[in-house]
Amino acid sequence: MITRTTLSLPDLDWEDVERISRARGEPAWVLGLRQKAFRLYQESPAPSRTAETIPLDLPGAPGERDARLKGAVLPPGSYLVDLPAAVRTLPDLVRPYLFHSALHLDEASAEGGRELAVQAFLWNEGLFVYLPAGARASRPLATLVRVPAGAGRLRPLLRHLLVVLEPGAELELIEERRGNGRTGGEEATVVSTSWEVVLKEGARLRLGLIQDLPPHAHAFGLGRVKLEKDASFELFLAEVGGASSTLYFGADLVGTGAEARTAGLFVGHGSQRFQLDLENVHQGEHTMSNLLLRGVLGDRATAIVRGLGRIRSGAREATSNQRTDTLLLSPEARADTIPSLKIDEDDVHAGHGAAVGQIDEEALFYLMTRGLARPVATRLLVEGFLEALLTKSPSGRVEKRLRHLIWRKIEQIGGKSSDAKDE
Repeated sequence: MITRTTLSLPDLDWEDVERISRARGEPAWVLGLRQKAFRLYQESPAPSRTAETIPLDLPGAPGERDARLKGAVLPPGSYLVDLPAAVRTLPDLVRPYLFHSALHLDEASAEGGRELAVQAFLWNEGLFVYLPAGARASRPLATLVRVPAGAGRLRPLLRHLLVVLEPGAELELIEERRGNGRTGGEEATVVSTSWEVVLKEGARLRLGLIQDLPPHAHAFGLGRVKLEKDASFELFLAEVGGASSTLYFGADLVGTGAEARTAGLFVGHGSQRFQLDLENVHQGEHTMSNLLLRGVLGDRATAIVRGLGRIRSGAREATSNQRTDTLLLSPEARADTIPSLKIDEDDVHAGHGAAVGQIDEEALFYLMTRGLARPVATRLLVEGFLEALLTKSPSGRVEKRLRHLIWRKIEQIGGKSSDAKDE
């Protein structure tokens, strides 16, 4: 049985968080959100006995980690502001959406709700991105979050990204989470990130999420996007780092003609663990969602992948498709893929599929008879398997980096893991 991973709060009093919030100068409504999240966490079901629970210390102060932005110059009327500052300086824009729009605190009893309550209670960093109606960013916006690789005791990093695109606005955003390239001790740390996205009528967002954290880091992710009429959302996922990575991401296709596409890959070796829960909920007519995932696992790496296409009553002529394929490079690697559909409407088109299999030894043998060493032959087969996903990378730079990371992973399979320095 593959173990699931969850978060637990530190042993602290509400007064501790209240004191920190007031020291940061947060307005009363933010403190109220934190208090509500704390209460919901206390009321949420405890994790099962088989789950691995990672305790959290109090988060560090904002800015303790290296977070950098580069890319597009945003149009007039747009905002790109650190979230701790935005809640103070832009309350009229932030308050209607923060943990109220796509991510709802009232849903803390649902799958991933325990992590949502933790995130809303303890978040200490983040960004607020806002584009007015019709605005288009000139180039992709990139954010890089670097986390030290086990250098001493680290407090958790809890980030929240809030994106609001008004009607007709367009943006491409890439977020990378990775180590700083320096080796350190064995002390584990937690990087928990939530993404809350609101796309108004006709708005378009391409979001790339690249996770390549140090080998002693645990990654948690919780995201939700709300799509209104004719809105479009494209999500690219790459999960390659960390000791464990847990991700819940869902799209609510509320408006007529809304579209959501997800393409993702995961590559693991050693004893890495991945848990991916992806959901598309169709509420509007003529909506479309597509989910394509491919993974490669070696050594004792494991993955749980659950995809859900939910079509509610009234979502006539909705289309929902999903496909997950996993390639195993060793007999001890394991993957559980669980695609599912829940349909409450007759006039729809939906399908799902999943496959898990070992690498083709005959194909390996053929390449090796042509003079290729086994690692090189394995790399060629893996790259061929992942090619359809790699070409969907949000940029040529990201695609090049992912190819390098995959090659590094294959080199490490069956041997001692090493933390190569980031390029």
